[in-house]
Amino acid sequence: MSGVAVPKVVDHEQRRGEVLQATWRLIARDGVDLVTLRSIAEETGWSTGVLQHYFASKRDIVISAHQLAYERVAARIAQRSDGRTAAEIIRIALEEALPLDDERLLEARVEVSGWNLALRDDRFRTIHAESVARWRSGLVDLLEAAGASKPLAVSEVDAADLIISLIDAMSAQAVVAPEETTPDRQRGLAERLLTLIGV
Repeated sequence: MSGVAVPKVVDHEQRRGEVLQATWRLIARDGVDLVTLRSIAEETGWSTGVLQHYFASKRDIVISAHQLAYERVAARIAQRSDGRTAAEIIRIALEEALPLDDERLLEARVEVSGWNLALRDDRFRTIHAESVARWRSGLVDLLEAAGASKPLAVSEVDAADLIISLIDAMSAQAVVAPEETTPDRQRGLAERLLTLIGV
């Protein structure tokens, strides 16, 4: 019918994703403390009212952005894992989690910025701890499988925590001193750690 306005179909998941991508850019540029609903609205070109249709608060947006970072890493690992041995998947996991390129450096900025929020926000701290626990559990499973054919030098839990500690350290260093934390340096330290662990 002519003259009748057809309502625009909105892809809600796509819009939520665009909000989170905008939040990532702001966190990377300004840090989590300076991100506001207004700045996110300006970055997306939408009103704060539109944002609040998808998220209850800035905290909900930041928490969702944090969770998305973990989901993206997990998705990339899964995409590359078919037909691989446990030891190979552990190396893939390290490569996907380390800030080796612009995309993964942005994820590292989101993660590192979240540490400060975790110090004072109980809900964020709990969600962050749950994300790390899932990551650790997945690594422990892979390390147990890798150790079935060759004993590891340390327990699977200790090995998982050493791997997570390396990722966190490299992420923090890449954020504050990228010129010293080159991809080659990160890969070299990762391989050295895995050798020490016995993977």
